[in-house]
Amino acid sequence: MKLNKEQSAAVNADINKNVLISAGAGSGKTNTLKEKVYKIISNGEIKPSELLVLTFTNAAAHEMKERIINKFVEEKSKFADEMLSAHIQTFDSFSQYLVTENAAELGLSSNISVANDSVLTLKISELIDEIFIEYKNDP
Repeated sequence: MKLNKEQSAAVNADINKNVLISAGAGSGKTNTLKEKVYKIISNGEIKPSELLVLTFTNAAAHEMKERIINKFVEEKSKFADEMLSAHIQTFDSFSQYLVTENAAELGLSSNISVANDSVLTLKISELIDEIFIEYKNDP
């Protein structure tokens, strides 16, 4: 997919310049990001381990990572294998990664996880049961 004028400007913008890409579905945002990531890594501006791309959904993160990695594979880039470990993920999963990696410094267990609705519902039920038992046994 060929980049239009605005997409080319975003891809070629200075790495130290903030760029906002805001457009509708199917307009080429992911392709623009893919090209930007390829350019800055191929030019040695950053290492794959320094890359952070965040999105809101697992599906979007998976698609984005797949497209970016495929670009490096198609171009037979020496960075293709390194891109597998790049941080291209959801805000939630990156936050959990940060907490897990820094658990000791935070005074937390390293096997911490994010509670989903069913876990929270179960925990609330357990706490309510404990309160009732304590209330019942308290003279």
